[in-house]
Amino acid sequence: MEIKNAYLNIARLGAIVRRYEPDFYGPSSSPLQGGLPTDRLYAEWWLRSPRVTGLLRGEPETLQILERVIVPHTIYQWKQDEQQRSLAHALQRRNREALQSAFHRGLTVIGYERDRDGNGSFLLGAWNEPDEA
Repeated sequence: MEIKNAYLNIARLGAIVRRYEPDFYGPSSSPLQGGLPTDRLYAEWWLRSPRVTGLLRGEPETLQILERVIVPHTIYQWKQDEQQRSLAHALQRRNREALQSAFHRGLTVIGYERDRDGNGSFLLGAWNEPDEA
């Protein structure tokens, strides 16, 4: 649920994601995270793939998106405000379920977008592993 981090790793550096681990470290003690579970996505970088090499050359990417999982920018405010923290927890649960379901059905996070308001979207579609890793 860290929009800037997801954007950097997926959209700019070309990582894909096919695995989700709920509460990897146990509940966060960081005030910045508002006590949320420490869910983690596992990034994979296929360094010699056309996706990664194209992104590094600055080439535009054409993605076949089948699903989106949205992270509203307000998540940061929700995590900080005790009155709204339940909204952050509910969003994390919904996104956890959506991503795990997508992965179970063979989909992969193949892209990430940010809109002009700062909201993020995981873009899910099919991924064909390149012949060379």
